[in-house]
Amino acid sequence: MILKKWTKIAAVRYAMLAIVFIAAAFMVAATNNSKTPQPDLQVTVLSAVTEQPQQQTRPEARPAATANTMPKTEAATETTATKSDFVYMPQLELSEELQRYTYEKCMEEKIDYTLVLALMWRESRFKVDAVGYNRNGTKDNGLMQINDVNRAWLARDHGINDLLDPHQNIAAGTGILGQLTDRHGMHNALMAYQYGESGMKRRLAQGITTNKLIEALYLKKAELDELLLITKEVL
Repeated sequence: MILKKWTKIAAVRYAMLAIVFIAAAFMVAATNNSKTPQPDLQVTVLSAVTEQPQQQTRPEARPAATANTMPKTEAATETTATKSDFVYMPQLELSEELQRYTYEKCMEEKIDYTLVLALMWRESRFKVDAVGYNRNGTKDNGLMQINDVNRAWLARDHGINDLLDPHQNIAAGTGILGQLTDRHGMHNALMAYQYGESGMKRRLAQGITTNKLIEALYLKKAELDELLLITKEVL
């Protein structure tokens, strides 16, 4: 009787232990299942982090494409600048056709348009037939007052043989100023345009870097810049 009772107690204990072990096994399994996705999640996070620099470095490849398109853009800009950026200023005593021609020549020579207009105003007040007489017997001719000493090489190198023709005169003046600018910079080019290259160099050696006429020229350019801006706004 006692043996049967002990047997029942033992069976109950074993059953309880079995239940405990089974429950523990389920808990371990559940814990393992909950931990298993963590490495995948961590990998996903790491891969997301490592992908970000790759995405950030992709724009570095764009300059190559940009560099390839830049010359086309610049060329288009130069073309449109010549054809469409020109603005006629009716306030000037210079025809629209000659203003446009001056603009185009300035674009070709890469010199400042309103500065050239200011120079033209100073030299001739926009009179195409203006002639100035010098003490040495030479004459300054036309809109940009081209001196006679330039006749031979202008005719030989550029086919310019009539300095009172406004188109030839503008071509000569902007061409000379463009060459001087390439050699000496715009400011010294204005000095050379006034005194000749040797005269400009001699004055620079003496410490003379400007004069009242050139300073007045800059003031006239500022006036023309403002006029050009106002004209654009009106249009």
